[in-house]
Amino acid sequence: MDQEAKQPKQKNTSDNQQPSRDKQKDTLAVAAMVGEKVLYSTIYPGIGLIVTSWALDLPSLVSVVIVEIVSLLILYHIFKGKLTPDVALISLAGYVGFAIYVTHIL
Repeated sequence: MDQEAKQPKQKNTSDNQQPSRDKQKDTLAVAAMVGEKVLYSTIYPGIGLIVTSWALDLPSLVSVVIVEIVSLLILYHIFKGKLTPDVALISLAGYVGFAIYVTHIL
């Protein structure tokens, strides 16, 4: 009986493989969730945008132009590596300018 107590217990090989299987299942589950979110947030709205008939008036076009200019400005500063608060103020000025434009038209 003393001999049995001194011998190290041998681990079951299936116990050693269990954590890696669980980790693989977790990774697979997370990947499935991410894939589902990508599908629902890009493909279906994209199809909706394609099949919608668009009739944009002048304020809508001005809004698109302002958003594109501000987005390109921010993207330029990000690539340059100098995204500073003055870029945010310029962006805010674009949106405030649009709000003033819309309120004077309506």
